[in-house]
Amino acid sequence: MRTIQSLCLSTLAAMLAFPASAALLTFDTSDSQFLAGSDNQGFINPSFGQVELPGNDNYIVGLLGSLEYRNYFTFDLSSLADEVVGARLEVARHAYRGDASETLGLFAVATDAATLNRNLAPLASLFEDLGSGISYGTFEVASYATSTSELLSFSLNTAALADISAAAGGFFSIGGALQSIFRSAPQNLFFGSGG
Repeated sequence: MRTIQSLCLSTLAAMLAFPASAALLTFDTSDSQFLAGSDNQGFINPSFGQVELPGNDNYIVGLLGSLEYRNYFTFDLSSLADEVVGARLEVARHAYRGDASETLGLFAVATDAATLNRNLAPLASLFEDLGSGISYGTFEVASYATSTSELLSFSLNTAALADISAAAGGFFSIGGALQSIFRSAPQNLFFGSGG
């Protein structure tokens, strides 16, 4: 089962036109794919990148054994023309191994979208970029009881709003890194599409 990750935006024009119930613009990682058959999302480990196979759009984040993974989501904002006044990232949760809750950080990404989505740069620099940019927010993610495909929603901060507005007409990427990694607990890992 494929799930599409989304960036939902409230724009100033929408707020002025429909103040009581502002319309949302939604951008998906499936738009304008860099690799045909794969959504513009994935994961990076400094030792190896995501395997470039159509349909491999896992987006794991965290620590598995001694390997840390960071993830990313890229959106085509070519149709965005208005100032952004609100944004949230919606991501389907799949796998989860860890404590009762984990802390996820979302970050600005400096690497251009084509390089990021094709893992063309040195992997160590891609990995570092996904967890070291300007913070878009830190979020506690609780473990789940039964549902593994729950949709999680992360409201992005004003730094993200400014960067999204600046990226209008092009691509916009968000990096994710688990902030609650403890090297003594080697199963701090979540997300992943299961593919």
